[in-house]
Amino acid sequence: MSKMIYTPSNIDDGTKDSRQRILSDKIRDTFADKLRNPLVPIRTYADMLTEGKFGNLNETQNEKLEVIRQCASLLGKNISDILAMLDAMNMLESTEDQTVKDRRMRHRSKYCDDEVGGARKGARVVQQSE
Repeated sequence: MSKMIYTPSNIDDGTKDSRQRILSDKIRDTFADKLRNPLVPIRTYADMLTEGKFGNLNETQNEKLEVIRQCASLLGKNISDILAMLDAMNMLESTEDQTVKDRRMRHRSKYCDDEVGGARKGARVVQQSE
């Protein structure tokens, strides 16, 4: 079994990946919390107005209320679509990250040998600290 040797390049990759994931999570949270949540009372009050909970509405008010309901519904659908795209992108990045890690592990296994305790590069042997 091989030991992982950290180099400045793969440490930076990990930091970059974690920053991208944090940013992606923040974007997703913003869409979910800041945009979707305000739609709940808009839809609820629109439904209550339509049902006459606050009194009867005239025809013009009902038409305008229907526009509000349709726009709120469309906005909710668009937000859900964006969240689904963000999730798909995160899944794709996770798959790509795993593929890169798999390649690194296969590559690393050619050069690292636990029995010898060194990392081989050509004819040289570089000792690993344990």
